Amino acid sequence: MRCTGWLLAAGLLLLLGCKDHPDVPKDAGGQVSGEWTGADTGSFRAPAVAEWCDSAQAFTIMAIRGDTGLALAIHSRTRPEPGRYEVREPPPQGRPILKPVAGAALRWLGKTRVVGYQADRGMVQLSRVGTVAAGRFDVRLRGVGNDSGEVRLTGTFDKVPVVPRSVPCVAGVDSTHGTDILP
Repeated sequence: MRCTGWLLAAGLLLLLGCKDHPDVPKDAGGQVSGEWTGADTGSFRAPAVAEWCDSAQAFTIMAIRGDTGLALAIHSRTRPEPGRYEVREPPPQGRPILKPVAGAALRWLGKTRVVGYQADRGMVQLSRVGTVAAGRFDVRLRGVGNDSGEVRLTGTFDKVPVVPRSVPCVAGVDSTHGTDILP
């Protein structure tokens, strides 16, 4: 399995061009909210959707509002169950992901550039997962591809609809964009 540390954030950057998920009604009610402090500060609240990719063994929660986006990922051998998933620094390229593990990425449009961050430690806690997902997260993220420093991101997600993957996926590759998005 191919894996590169910066690619989850790169995949998130590409995802921001996507429109709403076709399988999620506009009034589905799922939300992600979070706040970050550190090299920059801000807050975010947006509608969210979750998907399970069986071939990549990845459960993702994505939220996008305007130019800001957040993605949480849980990599496990089976569909994730309620519990705590540790975020670890991504392994070097070519090394396998030790599962279960979580990842996170955050991006927004800064004054002069896109600012992207990828988590290297912390946790994602799933309190509920089935037709909807709920939980919380507390992660430290480092700037990707720039000198953005680091931020601490904390937040929650609730009533996030879990929908079928809208396009086929391949282990380690987001087939929508042909981009490896595993942390």
